[in-house]
Amino acid sequence: VDFIFDQQCFHCLRTVDEGRGEARAVEVTRCLLRPGGMALVVVGNSQEPAWEPGPSVLSAAELVSAFCGDEGGMHLVRMWETRFDPSPNYEERKGEYGGVEPLAWAALFRKPDPAGEASGGVIRP
Repeated sequence: VDFIFDQQCFHCLRTVDEGRGEARAVEVTRCLLRPGGMALVVVGNSQEPAWEPGPSVLSAAELVSAFCGDEGGMHLVRMWETRFDPSPNYEERKGEYGGVEPLAWAALFRKPDPAGEASGGVIRP
């Protein structure tokens, strides 16, 4: 596929199977993408306390390491802070957490394309 949008899936799967879920989730993402394909991953951001219940949180380094480390093999294109969209749970609870939805990381990763890398990194359609 050309594009994968992961909204709070990766951060759940990473804790499955005694911690081996992280590598497996990244491997599945990488295998599903065509060379040059992109994955937009949105996870909880550890720069704020985790909500209970709410998204589990990761640091920027944890997220980038999972996808771009030795086993991940992807390239980080861009990463930014954002907030999760409102939900009934967040609306009920946000007064306890500063009046805003949980903080999130949004990160865009690209699967390497050996042909594109050789020609200056151009992503081919």
